[in-house]
Amino acid sequence: MWQLKCFDRDGQIILLPLFHAVVAIGRHPENNIILSDPDVSRRHAKIYVDPGSIIIEDLSSTNGVFINNFRINNPTNLSVGDQIIIGSNQFFVASEPDNENDLPSKLALSPEEFEATLSRYYTFETDLPIPPSMEFSSSIEETEYITKETLLRRIYKKVMDVDRYPRIEVIHLGMVMRCHLITIPEFIIGKSADCHLRLDHADVSLHHSMIRTTPRGIYLFDLESASGTYVNGNRIHSIVDLSHGDKITVGSFKMKYINTRKDDTSQSKYANMIYKIEST
Repeated sequence: MWQLKCFDRDGQIILLPLFHAVVAIGRHPENNIILSDPDVSRRHAKIYVDPGSIIIEDLSSTNGVFINNFRINNPTNLSVGDQIIIGSNQFFVASEPDNENDLPSKLALSPEEFEATLSRYYTFETDLPIPPSMEFSSSIEETEYITKETLLRRIYKKVMDVDRYPRIEVIHLGMVMRCHLITIPEFIIGKSADCHLRLDHADVSLHHSMIRTTPRGIYLFDLESASGTYVNGNRIHSIVDLSHGDKITVGSFKMKYINTRKDDTSQSKYANMIYKIEST
């Protein structure tokens, strides 16, 4: 089974099983995955799920959908391990682990929650749950049985907080073509293959500049590059405290720093996510 992997506010891995053939993502309450992130459109994206393939489509969202940091313009096939960026949130494509013992601490629905949910319904000796809306029948043949998976699809909803990250958007001809979330304390920009944001051009140094995240703020500084690093048109010679909307130039590359999180509340660092798999 295809799944999406993300992280909650405590760093716990969360696996979201993709039960439906079409999984809608966005801020609107009719979506299967609802994100309160203001950087997410009301109807942002759809994922089309088939046993042998999984495809994502951007629904003309404002901030786009990025696969492995590159913006998509058409429905795109996904593979296990692919990173999906939607707004300031990231997901990874996963498949069901071979070892089911790996699941309990990582499922959006833990085994305890699953059993607690099912325990509310009467069962016959077959251990198949009866839909809550059904009255008991005098004949087993007249009773509509459903599997646990089908019941789970109908009734399950999970609410959690997931990380929102600052990001760097790489702009070309006025369009955002690449997006990189800043998820680590030291984010390096440059031409070298080990850089987190790689810009392969002659006017970019191997390790050109760095974005450092600290409890006090997020800072940019130049790593003694040949052509320099510019913020809002000015070459920087010392550490610069980045602000939302700052324009960064590295060589011939134009970038924009996006951070819609507010520092006055830790809650703004997270997006409330509702994961629904009940039928609509």
